[in-house]
Amino acid sequence: MTAAAREASAQSFGVKGGAVFADFSADAVKFDKRTGWQAGLFVGAGGPVGILGELNIIQKRARLVGLQNVDLSATYLQVPVLLRISGGNNGARVYGIVGPSIDVRVGDSIGDLDLTDDDVFRNYDVGLVAGAGVQFAHILVEGRYTRGLRRVNKFDFDNAVKLNVHSFAVLAGVGF
Repeated sequence: MTAAAREASAQSFGVKGGAVFADFSADAVKFDKRTGWQAGLFVGAGGPVGILGELNIIQKRARLVGLQNVDLSATYLQVPVLLRISGGNNGARVYGIVGPSIDVRVGDSIGDLDLTDDDVFRNYDVGLVAGAGVQFAHILVEGRYTRGLRRVNKFDFDNAVKLNVHSFAVLAGVGF
């Protein structure tokens, strides 16, 4: 094992961030994707198999398409607990991640309105995260998909709209 590979497998905490491409899906309403962002901290997962805990701020955005196009966003404090399996040699380590997450809503907006009450989105979402990445020494690049498992909208127009949010993120980070 090279020195760089030993360093990569021994990392126990770091930071990562990047772009989030959310898919707000509902049967009766059409949404276009808008780019959001994610930034956070990770801890754990040293060695070929381990548990990775994260604390992220993630903004998921979309545009409601209709008579008037309206942008909406939901910002969450996301806490995933992931199984990380990694392998590789010559300094590069490829890894996969999978596990649950809970997303606690910390803010939302529709159009130019910053909403402080709980009229639009539920207070939390539960998701399943799966992804893969490559790590060389202290640098990592990762792609991940998060499938939201709950209806996230509070308003439902007589149960006509059940809004779910799924997202794909492209992240880069550094471990220490």
